Amino acid sequence: MSLRRCPPFLAVLFALCLGGWPGAGAQPLAPLTLPAGFSSEPVVTGLQYPTTFASLPDGSLLIAEKAGVVRLFKHGVLQPVAFLDIRGRVNSHHDRGLLGLAVDPDFATNGFVYLLYTYDDDDTDDAGPKTARLARYTAQGDMASPASEVVLLGTVVGNSCNDFPAGADCIPSDSESHSVGTLRFAPDGTLFVTSGDGARFDAVDDDALRAQSLDSLAGKVLHITRSGEGVASNPFWNGDARANRSKVWALGLRNPYRFSLRPGTSTPYLGDVGWNTYEEINVALPGANLGWPCYEGPFRQSGYEPKAVCQALYARGPGAVRPPLYVWDHGVGQTATGGGFYTGMAYPETWRGAYFFGDYSQQWIRSLRVDANDQLVPDSVTSFATGVGGLVELGIGPDSNLFFVDILAGELRRIRYTEGNTPPVAVASATPRRGQPPLLVRFSSAGSNDADGDALQYRWDFGDGTPVSTLPGPEHTYAVTGFYVARLTVSDGRGGSHSAAVSVTVGNALPVVTIHSPSQTYRFKVGDVVTYSGSAVDPNEGPIPGDRLRWTITLRHCTSGSCHTHPYSTSTGATGSFTVPDHGDEVHFDIKLTAMNSTGLTSSWMITLDPQLVQVTLQTSPPGLELVFDGTSGPSPRVRPVIVGSTHTLIAPSPQGVFEFREWSDGGAAAHVIQAGSSDASYTAFFEAVAPTECPVGQYRAEYFGNRDLEGSPARVRCEGAPLNNFWATGSPVPEVGPDDFSVRWTGRFYFASSLYFFLAQADDGVRVFVDGSRIIDEWRDQSAMSFVVGRWMTAGEHTVVMEYYEHGGDAVAGLRWTR
Repeated sequence: MSLRRCPPFLAVLFALCLGGWPGAGAQPLAPLTLPAGFSSEPVVTGLQYPTTFASLPDGSLLIAEKAGVVRLFKHGVLQPVAFLDIRGRVNSHHDRGLLGLAVDPDFATNGFVYLLYTYDDDDTDDAGPKTARLARYTAQGDMASPASEVVLLGTVVGNSCNDFPAGADCIPSDSESHSVGTLRFAPDGTLFVTSGDGARFDAVDDDALRAQSLDSLAGKVLHITRSGEGVASNPFWNGDARANRSKVWALGLRNPYRFSLRPGTSTPYLGDVGWNTYEEINVALPGANLGWPCYEGPFRQSGYEPKAVCQALYARGPGAVRPPLYVWDHGVGQTATGGGFYTGMAYPETWRGAYFFGDYSQQWIRSLRVDANDQLVPDSVTSFATGVGGLVELGIGPDSNLFFVDILAGELRRIRYTEGNTPPVAVASATPRRGQPPLLVRFSSAGSNDADGDALQYRWDFGDGTPVSTLPGPEHTYAVTGFYVARLTVSDGRGGSHSAAVSVTVGNALPVVTIHSPSQTYRFKVGDVVTYSGSAVDPNEGPIPGDRLRWTITLRHCTSGSCHTHPYSTSTGATGSFTVPDHGDEVHFDIKLTAMNSTGLTSSWMITLDPQLVQVTLQTSPPGLELVFDGTSGPSPRVRPVIVGSTHTLIAPSPQGVFEFREWSDGGAAAHVIQAGSSDASYTAFFEAVAPTECPVGQYRAEYFGNRDLEGSPARVRCEGAPLNNFWATGSPVPEVGPDDFSVRWTGRFYFASSLYFFLAQADDGVRVFVDGSRIIDEWRDQSAMSFVVGRWMTAGEHTVVMEYYEHGGDAVAGLRWTR
């Protein structure tokens, strides 16, 4: 998932992505806020990087953990024994891992459960390119055996899908993000599955172009049978049920790690994590091309624009791509998390039928509405919640409430509404919270309240297996050494409740944790192998052994001051190491060591590592022309701090007006990759002025003549954008001609939809306009500034538009535009 941008796990997943999957370690931006009458409460806690959930027919829940474990929540209790453990097959590095989970509609009779994960073919290369798979498992009672695995997609596995012939049944996971996503059953028993492009998320990568190939499973919405074959009604069915293109439902996606099906039509609605600028909610109609990597949001992606695949797509016109249903830029959020339609009756009418979606990085939930044609209802986008934590899954639970997975807190949570009732607020405290056994603790619920004035009911669970208390301020004696979490739940008698917890340590002081290396003054480079070491001492037990020392490495990726996190790696023992990836430039690592004594009491210490930076300066000659750095376009000069050893894509778009690219100062091609060295560097793209023989579709080839009759060779030729809107007053349009007695011919190819268009020309003096060689405006005479309008029916496709103009004296005005 990109959880970024990175991102759509962290990104954790996704994202992800600039594209990563959101991740653990980030702190909520603000306290949780919900509409009046709503409350959020934990359903399942104590999970390790949960990613998704699914309901069983009896109302129990299965919850997937990123590392490859599926937990069972049954009869209100998280079962101590895993429902399924395939950690030996799952690569959970960075944003990879077990990300998708579905229960067969006939589970009650066949016991089938489906998992979507990155497959680890080589556990000695944790960060290297991987492949992914969709597999089915069969439950027996409350457990399923890894031995029951049947692989449905991704039967071809290895180091990279690029190592196998085109059309192989291989799901790419080359990158540390943008891997697999979600799977959902349609009412007819078929499966929809999403996959990311598997490409780098921090630079232009040709692997992203696989999202446009029907023979690759990358960057797609797939529609398959329960046995993994294509469905005959799919839009690209070729008669071979095992062919990749027969499985494709929609294409052109970057990191669609979360989606749901619209009730009634089974149309996939998905969130696609963007790269540098935009996040998207897309409607994946059959056969839809959703644009990536040629488009990001509604616009062309400048990093991939020069690629032949994208040029061919642009040439088909804007109708070749389905635009996003809704977009937001990175000032609003950075990791689109697709959600689901609310179909229950527990919420007020305002929210029924709405589509809920979120953003992992900014930790909010919004809703929108669509009409019967899958079009956005104007002004329907509404804020629902903020401060929701590490949101990586949002859907409808078995009781018709919204459920969401908070990967940061390790929880599955529920959002409830009680009509006409505001839930109470629980406040718990304890005195003392530390001491030797037997330890008498006085608990207090002081501060707990109900906004409606309802009488509160109390329930204290002391965390040591003893009976609960219903007193507001009970006393309890802890007889056994250990670490305990006591939980207070207050209820208002009308369905509203809330919980708060307080910890108590009996008989032990906290372990003292020390990280010996690396030093906090160390600055890392891409490719560095960072070795870490540490120790811990318990005041009563002495040195804590290595098997109770746990390391958590978290990558924190920031863009323009906004950060998201990716769980990078974990290990056990006094020492360990990790390799610094090429993940972008604003990257930091949090290294945390947690020690646990024999009673289960833990304490932690964390340090943050920063990168070693150098400065890259990009310039053009002549100055001021556009350059693309890692997919983002801007005028030169451009100055970027980058991490030593990182790689970046430089692109010099050409032509730019009358200028065409000639060479880079380092001898590289117009588009090429550089690697940051240990010192500052400067790169200059050299351009030369040439007369273009042809300009791109959507631009004019402008020819300027030093006479009023368009005669002879033009004094200047250049490409100019549309619409034309020139007011030169008494000045010269270009240095090569004077302010009077000149003429210009603009010739361009433009895409039109089938419709009636009105052409508006403005001129002071003469003007003529031609469409496909037919003259539609002929006002070739001296005149003051005038406007001329002509209607013309245009068929769908490209058409040639020519405007000719001459200036005799006075102000010079020349313009042309059209509208449907």
